[in-house]
Amino acid sequence: MAKTTRKPGDKAMLAIRMTESLRRKIEAAAKKSGWSINSELVRRLENSFVDDELRVINQEISEDIALIAEHVGRLDLAAKARKRRRGNG
Repeated sequence: MAKTTRKPGDKAMLAIRMTESLRRKIEAAAKKSGWSINSELVRRLENSFVDDELRVINQEISEDIALIAEHVGRLDLAAKARKRRRGNG
């Protein structure tokens, strides 16, 4: 049987194993949201990738903020040193 190549937007079937307690949680969440179990699973999986991307972005922003704070601190120290040299501090 020849394999067909799926495009990124094509739907693919996937069988998974999980504990019964997890299946019940997913079923309850799907019922609460008014979605099918499949839709609930797909939404949660897609969100997990978005969450991963956001964690990376947040880490990068935190590092940038730390660098900016370090530079601001240096500028503040330099400004205070200039004031002292002028006799204003």
